[in-house]
Amino acid sequence: MGDGATDDSDVLLAKAEVRGRRKQVERAIVRRWKLFLAYTRWSKSAVCEMSKGLEGWADFHDYPDDVDGVPDHFHTLTCKRCGKEFTM
Repeated sequence: MGDGATDDSDVLLAKAEVRGRRKQVERAIVRRWKLFLAYTRWSKSAVCEMSKGLEGWADFHDYPDDVDGVPDHFHTLTCKRCGKEFTM
């Protein structure tokens, strides 16, 4: 049988891998939850957060988020919360 030090390091390595995988799964669940909140517009902060980096029509903002709140389609609007420009 192996020495105790090698066995302990193998166990620690396995635990670290499990913790790393668990964190990946937790982040994926949180991201999907935020996407759901943004898509349904139940959370206005999720709308802004999940729209970061999205360009063009792929955005969760809508005309009530605009500074003026007027439904101007095919115009560039600006979010009153985060300042991101978006198009409807």
